[in-house]
Amino acid sequence: FDASKFKDRQAAISAYEAADPEVRKSLDTLANTMNALLEGTRAAMRLNMPLAKTRNLADRTARALKPLIAHAGAVINGDPDAEAVQPDVLQATIDALLKR
Repeated sequence: FDASKFKDRQAAISAYEAADPEVRKSLDTLANTMNALLEGTRAAMRLNMPLAKTRNLADRTARALKPLIAHAGAVINGDPDAEAVQPDVLQATIDALLKR
């Protein structure tokens, strides 16, 4: 957030720093998973795939990101029903999407 143009970035940084370590860990895992998903998708798209495959990958990536973003929102907003993040499940999602 430090380098972002987000107007409330300092409040976000302060809230993150004050959060329970387990909450930060969950949020970090989600953010790292989303970043890995996007980076893998970008790398695959640079392989000059046919347009139909590129569109399919983009659609699958968007569908995979939606629940991760919703989960991150639940963690950020302190939803007591937000399940603990399971890194192996998240990695399996990335692997399945990118067919590793």
